[in-house]
Amino acid sequence: MNPSVLAASSLSHQPYHAATGPGRGAFGPAAWVLLALAAAAATVLKLSLLPLLNSDLTHYVVPWLQHIRTHGRAALGDVFTDYAPGYTYFLWAGVAVAPALPDVALIKAISILADAAMAAFAGLLAWRVGADPQRGAWAAAAVLMLPAVVLNSGAWGQSDAIWCAFMLAALLCLLGGRLAAACLLWGCALALKPQAVFLAPVLGGVLLARRRLWLLPLAALPYVLASLPMILEGRRWTSIFAVYASAALFPRQLSSSAPNLWSWLPPDAGTPAMLVGIAAGAAVGFLILLSVLRLDRRRDPLGLLAAAAFACTVLPFLLPKMHDRYFYGGEILAVVLALLRPGLLPAVVAGQTAALLAYQPMLLGFHGWRVPVGALFNLVAVVLLGLAWLAAWRGGPLRRLGMAGEGFASLPCRRMIAPEARGDGRT
Repeated sequence: MNPSVLAASSLSHQPYHAATGPGRGAFGPAAWVLLALAAAAATVLKLSLLPLLNSDLTHYVVPWLQHIRTHGRAALGDVFTDYAPGYTYFLWAGVAVAPALPDVALIKAISILADAAMAAFAGLLAWRVGADPQRGAWAAAAVLMLPAVVLNSGAWGQSDAIWCAFMLAALLCLLGGRLAAACLLWGCALALKPQAVFLAPVLGGVLLARRRLWLLPLAALPYVLASLPMILEGRRWTSIFAVYASAALFPRQLSSSAPNLWSWLPPDAGTPAMLVGIAAGAAVGFLILLSVLRLDRRRDPLGLLAAAAFACTVLPFLLPKMHDRYFYGGEILAVVLALLRPGLLPAVVAGQTAALLAYQPMLLGFHGWRVPVGALFNLVAVVLLGLAWLAAWRGGPLRRLGMAGEGFASLPCRRMIAPEARGDGRT
């Protein structure tokens, strides 16, 4: 066999090495206390928001849930949602597990439980990349308390944490060299929300670098499997597989309260402007894919995380027809990245400010200047995360971005590791 083929085969399953040296053991008691306090505080905040309603709930998700309550399994054969098939099963499972729970409480409970899963995967990702369980604990706690996360599930009742949890799990599998599992988990995210496609340049780059691009069709398997029970119940397959195509065509406005560059342009900017935005997004996505080829050869986990955070932030910023919550994945990845490179904390603050402004039209009915101003904050996040991505890809002075604050940021959590794990004998 060709030696180069043998070499590629041997490297295809190699995991990434940690970014900051060998691991430092398990959680200390303080880490568990931190997580418990963050979970309790986040739960109290979300429960206080439980009575809040919005048009997405009253006009869409609550009627979907009621349709499932009324028709049971036969509901799978009906076209009663405009979502991909995955979320229907979460609603169906919620009705099966807690049939007595009121509609709004059940919808929000599903999302709140998903927050916990997403925070756990974010913590594991920070632990995996930083080889440090204290960073994992802080990342999980930070994600639980993130304003956009609290409002997304507690006030809005949205399901973004579900697909984001699958995306984070896919990244963990990429870092561990489990490429088939990464494709399947990414496919689960795609079977829930189209925003998962923003990870495509990173996943595609790793598969291409390892000559495993033939694994990519596995990503379609979860969507297909989720569709089969619906087709068996009588639903037309075209109505299932055309969900994302319909979402791309309607509504016709170039931005649906998305805090991106399209919020600065007139709504009737037209098809030529839209094509320019699509071309710009495709070009940046291709550059990210090229960077991942190099990052994968170096087995650079921090660089891969920076590429993923940048991809999930810059692509919804450039592309037309985005929605207000399409930056959610980038916001979560930015938190994980900032826990490893604290110099990027302003990117997290900018992204959260943009999210809070973009959520106001739906949650509070405030319109006007908020979304365009939110786009300015997202532009700051794009620039900072872009610098971090370029630093990882090209090296040079930019590689020092975020290094200065690292020691300071680790001080509050230094005692969260058990003394035997630190190896210094101190208590």
